[in-house]
Amino acid sequence: MEKITRVAGDISGTEILIAYARYFDEEAEEHKNKSRNWLIWLALSVIVFIIIVTSLLNIQIFNFPKIEGLLADDIKKAVADNLKTLVLIIKGSIIIAYIQIPLFIRKNYFAEKHLEQSSIHHRNVLRALHAVYKTISNPEEKDKILTVGATIAFSEPETGFITRKEGAGGDDNIEAILKVIGK
Repeated sequence: MEKITRVAGDISGTEILIAYARYFDEEAEEHKNKSRNWLIWLALSVIVFIIIVTSLLNIQIFNFPKIEGLLADDIKKAVADNLKTLVLIIKGSIIIAYIQIPLFIRKNYFAEKHLEQSSIHHRNVLRALHAVYKTISNPEEKDKILTVGATIAFSEPETGFITRKEGAGGDDNIEAILKVIGK
């Protein structure tokens, strides 16, 4: 009877480990799909950003005679130099405002990749824990391994996409965005 109880405990314990491993496997796949979608949106936002920048660099108010005609002659003469500066400031503001969109999308991409890698880590540790659990017959050793394995399985791994290391900081610039798209 004791042996049946022990075997039943082993079966239920291993089923739980495998069930959690399957759950984390499904979760990793879900986060992989979400990160792929964020990467597509990131690429599109960078393309739109490039179009906006090239448009702003090539378009001048003075290229549109109707807009120039609406300005009064005395304003044209008095602020011709200042108008160019004002237009430059407006263009720069548009670029700075738009750059926030790719940066936001990039952060979401990294978050999804981090969650994907975390789920893969959890799954792999649980599968390894399951294999070790099945091979050990000593109940005390099983308890020790389960305690250590559960601690490792449910600890937050450093994936490189999001880090908590000292001195770590985001490189929120266009070069970093282009590196992500280039992968």
